Amino acid sequence: MVEDESGVFMVEGCASDQDWIPGVRNRPEFYIKVLHYCNSDVGEHKTVLPIFRVYTPATYDYHIEHPIELD
Repeated sequence: MVEDESGVFMVEGCASDQDWIPGVRNRPEFYIKVLHYCNSDVGEHKTVLPIFRVYTPATYDYHIEHPIELD
């Protein structure tokens, strides 16, 4: 439950996954599942996936911290 009126909250945890093929590490795919009551009394689930894939090289995410600015 988020008790901060601004809606800011911390997410903590650890990931684990099953290695199905011997010798090949299966990295977990992380996501965040949110239940909110913003527009409904029933509640709505939202799944938030990462904006990048874990297996990509570090240079793939460079644009997130350093966006290209066009004039």
